[in-house]
Amino acid sequence: MRRLITGFLVPLIASAHLSGAAADTQPTPGYRLADAPVLSMPVDCTDKDFCSVQNYIDFDPGPGALDHTCGPLTYNGHKGIDIRLRSIATMERGVAVLAAADGTVIASRNDIPDRLLKQVEIPQALKGPVMPSNSVSIYHGNGWTTHYTHLRQGSVRVRNGQKLKRGEPLGLIGASGTTSFPHLHFILTHHQDVIDPYSGRLPGSGCGVSAHHSFWDDEAAEILAYRPSGVLNAGFDQIAPSMARVQRGLQKNERLPATAEQLVFWTQIWGLRRSDRVRMRLYDADGAVLTETIQRAERDSPVSLWYLPRRRGTDAWPAGTYKGEYFLERPVAPDSEKFDEVLKIIRKIEIR
Repeated sequence: MRRLITGFLVPLIASAHLSGAAADTQPTPGYRLADAPVLSMPVDCTDKDFCSVQNYIDFDPGPGALDHTCGPLTYNGHKGIDIRLRSIATMERGVAVLAAADGTVIASRNDIPDRLLKQVEIPQALKGPVMPSNSVSIYHGNGWTTHYTHLRQGSVRVRNGQKLKRGEPLGLIGASGTTSFPHLHFILTHHQDVIDPYSGRLPGSGCGVSAHHSFWDDEAAEILAYRPSGVLNAGFDQIAPSMARVQRGLQKNERLPATAEQLVFWTQIWGLRRSDRVRMRLYDADGAVLTETIQRAERDSPVSLWYLPRRRGTDAWPAGTYKGEYFLERPVAPDSEKFDEVLKIIRKIEIR
């Protein structure tokens, strides 16, 4: 099996008035729960559009990175929640960003072009001036503000001073600013302190501590529940996949010709962890195994692309339904050879 593992770094691009904010590292923020807003879904996320949280707030007080569960779904200094879409094609169809609570618009921007950087371009981009993104900030009273960034250029439909009800559309998820995938970067602040909506705690205050307060309502808490790993895309093609083609939705096929030079089963997942075991298997139309492999992950990776190819012989592929299986298994303990199944992905394709 050939594999490509690529970590997607997404730097914080907040609204302009947050640029000077400093993170407080005290474990218990100074706010009254009675004054805090209850947050509903900040995106109009449906099964068709598919969204998942790729990055959470960083709770490691040092140079490392740990999310609020002590997992790896964050990066050093990250102070928001990244709700991503599966592809650029999904973004281009339009996924609305919604006001998470009643409030008044206090800042907005709508003129920054959408662009997706390659991963290798991110480090250089970080060395230059901070690239702003299209964004909206809503004040909810009692010092509470929500911030919505990386919106699509030209999609912002609210103006400063406008009063909003929860659920009203603000714009569309986009890729403005500095980012390598389409997503909403959502931030909750109390005065100048960033507050984690999952735990009510401050960035850098240490992970694995009992939650002070969750701000999500029941629906948002269910849809945006912490998941250590998940599938973004999977399918079949005649050629090896690339992140760029997968992002564009170009590697999915409902049918392949019997003359295809090779059959490639591929998956794109998020939340790979070091020492995870990956098993892939490809079946022919009669249910016989064409090829299979087992590999171990060498490092954590926010997003990874895996594929299993099988070249055609001298004859055409027999007509029928072919199947690919992908299993992600995680050690039950460090250095253990016993595994729990984390993901199971099955895809089928017709060859004619």
